[in-house]
Amino acid sequence: MKRRATLKDIASKAGVTVACVSLALRDSPQIATATKARIRKLADEIGYAPDPALAALAAYRSRVQPEHFRSVLACIIDGKSRNSLEPEWPSMAARARELGYEAQKFVLSDPSNEWEPLLRILRSQGIRGVFLAPRLRYDEAFPVTETDAFCFVTIGYSVRLDGIHRVSTNQSLDMLRHVGELKKLGYRRPGLWVPAGADGRVNHQFSAGYLAAFLAEGIEPPAPILHDGTPPPRLLRAWVRDHQIDAVIGLPQHLSLLREAGFSIPGKLGFSTYDWHGGKEVMGMSGMDYRPAQLASNAVDALHSALLNNRYGLSNDAPLTVFNARMVRGKTTKSGE
Repeated sequence: MKRRATLKDIASKAGVTVACVSLALRDSPQIATATKARIRKLADEIGYAPDPALAALAAYRSRVQPEHFRSVLACIIDGKSRNSLEPEWPSMAARARELGYEAQKFVLSDPSNEWEPLLRILRSQGIRGVFLAPRLRYDEAFPVTETDAFCFVTIGYSVRLDGIHRVSTNQSLDMLRHVGELKKLGYRRPGLWVPAGADGRVNHQFSAGYLAAFLAEGIEPPAPILHDGTPPPRLLRAWVRDHQIDAVIGLPQHLSLLREAGFSIPGKLGFSTYDWHGGKEVMGMSGMDYRPAQLASNAVDALHSALLNNRYGLSNDAPLTVFNARMVRGKTTKSGE
């Protein structure tokens, strides 16, 4: 069996003390930035990964962390939402292993009745890190219960649990940038088609970003936002033509609905999705890639940080970790100048 790399191994290669390595890997301000970068590089090269069990033992001895810290992260999936984390799970599980954990799925078929019993089971098993997967029914809140024994993290805004650490794309800023990217391609009258439910899941940040893109220029949006999920073809044609829309920002499935309504894309009308995620259904489309794999990896990092820093329970000042999506230029928009 291959011997596990240790802090002492890194210290020997770096020519520094073990204490220096420990501080560098915890991003301590006491260590110079260049030294931290060099130590992290060496740690990667020799395959070092922290052992949460050892960290827990050391923390317990110093009375910083609780006795029952374990190396399993619970990923709770709402069975009603049909969100099995299939696109994100490989990245989550891989990142968890890199940090010394094992990620394990738990499915709630009836969250309103099974939430509290599941937390009791997790506590009895010594599991303290809990990731809550996004939910379809974003308007349903989890029952109020005893949560002080756990560190919680979720992706996005669909989990209604006040005081939870959230990791999310920056939907409002991404939408503002989305409009700007389309303008670079020569589109002057982009319209936003976002179903009410999709907008509600993110606290209407899609709408806010779209409106802000035009407010920043001191002009009115070219068209009212279309909140109907599946409008009849005649209403869709009227929305585009009456407002002289030259590009539509929407969900991936909206592209086929536009074509069925008689629009040639790309042609007089362009299309770009705000939900570009790397799956086969978006291949060839233009859009804002929110990088679900990176999002999931960041969520694991946030949960790891919460555990190491003893941030248990829900908080009135819970962190929000955001990162930007990036524009993918596909075949559904013109090439631009």
